[in-house]
Amino acid sequence: MNRSPLYQLHKGLGAAFAESSGWDAPQTFGGVDAEYRAAREGAALVDRSPLGRVRLTGDEALDLLHRISTNDLESLQPGHGAATVLTSGKGRVIDWISVLRTGDGVLLQTAPETPKAVAEWIDKYAIIEEITLEDLTQDTVQIAVLGPQAAAVVGGVAGEGIAELPLYGNLRAPWSDGELLVVRSDPVGLPGYDLVAPAAEGVALWDRLAAAGAVPLGQTAWEALRIEAGVPKWGAEIDERYNPLEANLGRDIDWVKGCYIGQEVVARLNTYHKVQKYLVTVAFEPGSAPVSGAPLLVDGATAGALTSAAYSPAAARTIGLGYLRTQHVRPNAQVTAVTEGGEAAMGVVTRAPEVPEAALSTAAVLALLGGDAEEEE
Repeated sequence: MNRSPLYQLHKGLGAAFAESSGWDAPQTFGGVDAEYRAAREGAALVDRSPLGRVRLTGDEALDLLHRISTNDLESLQPGHGAATVLTSGKGRVIDWISVLRTGDGVLLQTAPETPKAVAEWIDKYAIIEEITLEDLTQDTVQIAVLGPQAAAVVGGVAGEGIAELPLYGNLRAPWSDGELLVVRSDPVGLPGYDLVAPAAEGVALWDRLAAAGAVPLGQTAWEALRIEAGVPKWGAEIDERYNPLEANLGRDIDWVKGCYIGQEVVARLNTYHKVQKYLVTVAFEPGSAPVSGAPLLVDGATAGALTSAAYSPAAARTIGLGYLRTQHVRPNAQVTAVTEGGEAAMGVVTRAPEVPEAALSTAAVLALLGGDAEEEE
């Protein structure tokens, strides 16, 4: 199992560990409620080193990424970035990545499970382009600071100008004998910054941020924040089982730029309202604890599946992300999930995408006919 360069530091802080995305990751530093509250009200410190970091260099690197992924990337200026989706020829999600144009090339941030697959996918289409790919994941750390006080904490370490960064904006800041890369990331819907540094500098950087008032936060509180924000996770809500429209990633698709891998399938799904399910957020009745993978039922019939679940300190109940068939996607829809003990847990949809009326009609007709709204495999 992989371990972050900060593993011994976390262990010394009393962290409880468990496997997460193939990494031995801190789940809590002893107080989930306090960690969660720090992110909501102050500043929280998160080790995001398991995320993949792949650097592309070469004059044609950005152009290649523009041509094989969903978003408009060719106009990115140095110091700016964007999220984009790599899709297969069938329009399925390979990964949802951030693309950062830095001073020394382009840095891709991937899911913990996918840096190798992403690099191989890009290399597959680099037929004539002269580019170099370098996996920096094991040689660097990535530390996030989240919360309303995040800009003040990071600014005290990296200098002025932090608060003015746009989403995915990035800059270099002096640190020790070298530099940090600071990125405005807002990864769970809260103000947030990621700092990327050489692995050897990780402990000193963490200690400096903690001394500035940031509270260490583990994966348990992180999952609650992620689910509350409706942010999909690779292996749960996004991978090659799903297309980007189902996962509510339409904001990271440029509909006018032209072709990319999988573009025809994604465009047809959108134009003809053929998306058969959407990702929604569900809050369950207090005291119930359905688990990931549980079927979601509407009127006693299976209508989807729960993909992630966590206890929300703010809501004082279990919340989850899951996919519902299009005809059931609406705010306040009533659903039922089965707990690990076999009991029924009543839930209500608290966040759902706005589905066009034409899509609801198409889904309803296909459901009556027993058809499948999705593109053929």
